[in-house]
Amino acid sequence: MIPMSRMAVLSTLLIVVVVTLTVTSAKATDSPAIYSVTFTYSPSAPPWLTMTINGVGFGNGVGFVAANGGYGGIDTVKSGTTASLGICDIRGGVQQWNAGGKYTSSINVGHGCTVGGYNAIGVYLDAWTSTKVVLGGFGGAIPKDGYHIHTGDTLVFVVFGPSNSGYSTYVTNYLGPTV
Repeated sequence: MIPMSRMAVLSTLLIVVVVTLTVTSAKATDSPAIYSVTFTYSPSAPPWLTMTINGVGFGNGVGFVAANGGYGGIDTVKSGTTASLGICDIRGGVQQWNAGGKYTSSINVGHGCTVGGYNAIGVYLDAWTSTKVVLGGFGGAIPKDGYHIHTGDTLVFVVFGPSNSGYSTYVTNYLGPTV
């Protein structure tokens, strides 16, 4: 037989505490995040370089204009209502060119990359969703005007999210053949 004082202690220890956990999802933001960039090269004439940018927060569409120079492709337009992108080619620590974005002023996004301003290099936009942007290559300025992507060049990709409230950069080395 257990004495009464011990019984009171045991019953106190057996009290079950119920804790209610509330799980909340993270708040979505307008800031994008690039997770990867993949390249697919096709040596057909003309050679095609497809670039797929994977991530989140890209929005579901872009505003665009014809690229400067009339060589085809488009420039995305950074505005208060659309998402946009830019690409820089860094060779030997020096920016060689930027493509894909037309902004009222140039924007330094770090990594030696300044996008926007005047550029004659448009991109072929194949698809744009909130998690993936597919570029089907560049307008005719690559290589027509002497712009190239060389094996080993550093490419900096930047995606500005919807309403351009933030941006994400992704730095990678291009390992395909010179385009």
